[in-house]
Formats: sequence, structure tokens, C-alpha cells
Amino acid sequence: MDLNGLEAYLAVSDLGSVTAAAKSLNRSQSSVSRLIQELERDLGYALFERSGPRLLPTSQGMLLLEDAERALGSIRQIRRRAEHIARGQQRPLSVGAISALGIGLLPKAWALCADDLGCGLEVRTTLPGEVRHSVIDRQVDIGATSLPLDHRDMDIHWIGSASCVLAMPADDPLSAGKGPVRLSELAGRKFVGMAEDFRGLPARIRNVLRQQDVPVETVIQTSSSMNLLGFIRQGAGLSIMEPVTIAGVEMEGVVTRPLETAIPFYFGVITLASAPPNEAGQTFIRAIASAAASLLPDFKLLQPDQHEKLLLELDGLGE
Repeated sequence: MDLNGLEAYLAVSDLGSVTAAAKSLNRSQSSVSRLIQELERDLGYALFERSGPRLLPTSQGMLLLEDAERALGSIRQIRRRAEHIARGQQRPLSVGAISALGIGLLPKAWALCADDLGCGLEVRTTLPGEVRHSVIDRQVDIGATSLPLDHRDMDIHWIGSASCVLAMPADDPLSAGKGPVRLSELAGRKFVGMAEDFRGLPARIRNVLRQQDVPVETVIQTSSSMNLLGFIRQGAGLSIMEPVTIAGVEMEGVVTRPLETAIPFYFGVITLASAPPNEAGQTFIRAIASAAASLLPDFKLLQPDQHEKLLLELDGLGE
């Protein structure tokens, strides 16, 4: 299977046309079309179907997409590593993170240790499950994500805890209040929420509201914490959200207040057990914890052996 064909396939999938893909790859349209045709011939099935002016992956093409992205990501990483070796440079430290930690903590962590890191930094933001997979697949050196963190092939370096906050437009009536907000004050309000799996924070927030008989209307869900804040600023609704994003990046037009009912957000740092972090990795792992302590007023640093107990607590909140 030709890697150029996979690259062409991913470009067409992302951009929706051979013309746009050819431009992004600096190739001719005919060469991109030929690469796609050869790949389809090798695979034995069609990868695209037309929907109006766009080319969309077929059902079989969609099944290939994730593996193709992972394979090409690994190849590109090897190429970058080869270039660094050729120039006599230490390879960059690669970190996979959920958007909240990538936006809210990692820039501060870098600022705290930049002079001591001794190498560059590559950051990839994605969903929690993908962060764990990227560590296991050796696509990144360090993972910064929300619980659950455990896997037989991974080491947990530390776990952090901080309370969720209520985010709202600056002109919302609740923004003028002082002190913690009671959940009962949110009844009937429109909400913007994060989309995630059943054990994730969004599901626990929904369950806490249901347990306290606080009906809300979720009008928008997103996988990006910055998208969430953008919708709030435009007046789409309120959000009970993790406190990290707003602590790291203040957004004009959005204010936060604490909640009377504590809803903890748990997160931590993981690495592959068979690939312990080098000196730069250890430095950055410590810096992430220091960044959390400096940005989050109620941050608590917990030991890795508390992970199972915390999962039981989270499952209890999700009942």
C-alpha cells in the first residue's frame, strides 16, 4: 500500500474535493486522482462517493480513516525525528492532551520550564480516549487527560482535582450575584455542554442535575472547550464546565461563578509504562502540576494509587 495514496485519501476526506486536496499536497489533480484509484484498486473497494459538489468517504472508507490517520501520523513523526537526528538536535517532546488541558495548562507549564526543557514541544489536542490511545500507540510521549487514566500498559504520574464552575454570558442575570450559585437557580435554563463518553464529566454533570431535580435544556454540544466558551459569549446558554480552560484563557464576555454543590473535575498525566519519560519529560510533567496549582484556586494534587477510589466515586455520581 502506497503512503502517498493514503496521504491523498486523507486530504480528499478532509477537504471534500480532489482539486482542494491537490492544492494542499502541491500535486496535480490528475496525480491525486490516480493515487486514489490505485489505492482503491489495492483495497478492493471504493473510498469515496459524491454528495453534490463534495466527495464523502463511503462507509468502508470511513472505517479506514482512523487507522490511516494514525499510520500517517507515525510516518510523519519518523520523518521529523530523522530530520532532527540529521541536524544533531534532540527530538521535541510530544504531548497529547484534551482541549481543556491543552489550552488551559500546557502553555503555562511550558512558560514555567522553557529554560530547562532543552528541546522543542509538540502538542496534540483530542478527546480523552484518543489521548490514552496515542500514549499506548507511542504517538506521544506524555498524555494529559481526564479520568479514567488506568491501563495495564500505562503509568499514572499524578492526579489533580479542581471544582467545576458555572460559565455564563457577562450580561446574564446570574453574573451580578456574589458567592456560589445554587443548582436550583439553573432550572429551566438553556445549556451548552461538552460531548463525551458515559464516564466523562458531561455525563456526571447531567446526572447531578437530574438527581437534584434541576431540568435544563442542552441546546448545543461540542468537543472543544473553546467552542463552548464561544457559544456562551454569544448568548447560547450557560455551562457547568471544568475550571481549567477559563483559568488559562480569559474570554471577554464570559464570566464564571463557583457552584454551591461541588462537582469535581479529575485529570492527570500518563506515560507508557515501557517507555519512562526522559529528563525533559519529567521536567514537563512536574511543570504541568505546578501550572495547575498556580491557576486553579482549589487544586489538589492526588497520588496515583487513589485512582480506583476516585473511579468508584465518579461512578457513584453517575448513578
